[in-house]
Amino acid sequence: MMILHQEKFEQNMPKIEVLLNKWGIPQNGPTWHYKKADILRWLENFEPSEVDDAFLLMEKIQHHGENAIRETIADLSDELMNILGEDLKRSLFLPLGLSPSSSGAIFLYEFRHDLALSEHQFSTWPCKIHTASRHPRSTKPSSTHSTACSSHDD
Repeated sequence: MMILHQEKFEQNMPKIEVLLNKWGIPQNGPTWHYKKADILRWLENFEPSEVDDAFLLMEKIQHHGENAIRETIADLSDELMNILGEDLKRSLFLPLGLSPSSSGAIFLYEFRHDLALSEHQFSTWPCKIHTASRHPRSTKPSSTHSTACSSHDD
């Protein structure tokens, strides 16, 4: 890992501060300093000539704080209750992403709590996929795939 020259750090401090402001990180709070240190450590992975490109990547990042996400979930929960009414109790929710520990799955807990729904309405993902046997020289299955999703954990 290459350590950037001190002047490169100093040159990029204003850019880092602009990014932190854009991401809504409260200025000069503990999170501000941690995130700033995280960015500086991340930049050490780049050659000095690549730092500007790294900033182009960071400018594309959208940061949403946990409180903002929870407020959005509360608003969406109210909207779901208004739209679905009693049908909400018969609805099944699936997390986005493949990992049950991803943020999508974690925030589904908030929906479950806000909507007072059963744990069984929140399926595990990915659903079990039953794949038929393949011909040894073919990449195509010899018969169709089927999926079996359940609102219960196996």
